[in-house]
Amino acid sequence: MLRISVKLTLVVVTLSLMIIVISSIYTRLMKSTQQNQIIYSTKNQNLISEIINNVITIKSFSGEELMLSKWEDSFRKQMEFEKKKAKYSAFLGNIPLTIQMIFPAIIYSFGSAYIHSNILSIGSLIAFNTLASFFLTPILSLSAAYSDVIIVKIYINKLLDILNSKKEEEGEEKLHITEGKISVSNLCYKFNHFSNNVLDHINFEINGGEKVAIVGKSGSGKSTLLKALCSIYVPDSGNIKIDDVDLGRISKSYYRGQIGVVLQESELFNASIKDNILFSRDISDAELVEIIQKSNIQDIIANSPIGIETMISESGVNISGGQRQRLTLARALVTKPKLLFMDEPTSSLDNSAEQAFINNIFSLVCTCIIISHRFYNIEQFDKIIVLDKGKVVGIGKHDYLMNTCAEYQLLYPQVKTYSVS
Repeated sequence: MLRISVKLTLVVVTLSLMIIVISSIYTRLMKSTQQNQIIYSTKNQNLISEIINNVITIKSFSGEELMLSKWEDSFRKQMEFEKKKAKYSAFLGNIPLTIQMIFPAIIYSFGSAYIHSNILSIGSLIAFNTLASFFLTPILSLSAAYSDVIIVKIYINKLLDILNSKKEEEGEEKLHITEGKISVSNLCYKFNHFSNNVLDHINFEINGGEKVAIVGKSGSGKSTLLKALCSIYVPDSGNIKIDDVDLGRISKSYYRGQIGVVLQESELFNASIKDNILFSRDISDAELVEIIQKSNIQDIIANSPIGIETMISESGVNISGGQRQRLTLARALVTKPKLLFMDEPTSSLDNSAEQAFINNIFSLVCTCIIISHRFYNIEQFDKIIVLDKGKVVGIGKHDYLMNTCAEYQLLYPQVKTYSVS
């Protein structure tokens, strides 16, 4: 091109630089807009999911207009970035293609002046246009590819955030729990690097078969401690031993298959009562009947339209909170666990159902750890662990704690008020 015409070459180079600069500006604007569009799109989807899952609460407080307003605001912001994307794509994104389309006309317009001046021949101008087209085509392809790569990079980074998430460390030892003994030493846990310890140097021991209550004010770390014992949370320091074996060395899936867990969130699935109890585990009909009796759910089955085969709605919305809790207890007992962990298992039960529930727990041959703000017969527990601000402030039986632990003395009148009918 330089041999044919230096000036026309400068025109081609100028057009190429324009394409590069415009593509760079377009990519930078699209990157920022795309990132914001993804953020608001995610927020919008989360808000819709939140509204659907909490529709009863929203209706209870007549919050339909408020939630609609929040959704409209979120959707409007998402649409604003969608419009920006469309504008950038329609204007800046098409400029390189426009230059490509009018490129021959530009070359021939400049070249015609040189033909009239006898600087170039028609053949030389046509040859130059062909060479310039070959020069411009890869630049256009690279600029378009660069924009596409940057946009794809945004999605890849979002995907890598998930793929690079820290995997749950799986121990290798397949411990078969026999005694159900638990030993906790210097256990510390916090939700993130910058927060304070939720659990602060926790120490205690539980012998096999003991019935243990963990009590404390709201926010004292009771549920966090229970989830650490269930191997749901991994401690930041300290250790937990099950039958004298460090929990970190035990296969988590194998361990969880041997324990029973009833968490605060009594989650049920859109399946039959039987399927919700068994959870794809095989037991005999006699064992199922025994579990039904131990968890005191005979009345639920008897009052259901087609008994144990009755379908439960999504999230168990067609049964009461107390029934959900008893069904989740039945699910926890299927494996005949040597360790049974329960978080607020009686919060939705009436006094008589609570008494029957706790009496059934005391009849089980396993180590039971129960968290609750209200207990029937708390004096019967083998051990009571009192937590306050993430620390153990008292361990012992009821009479001992009443004489030695001020925090327990403050809690006990509340417990008596709610548990005695």
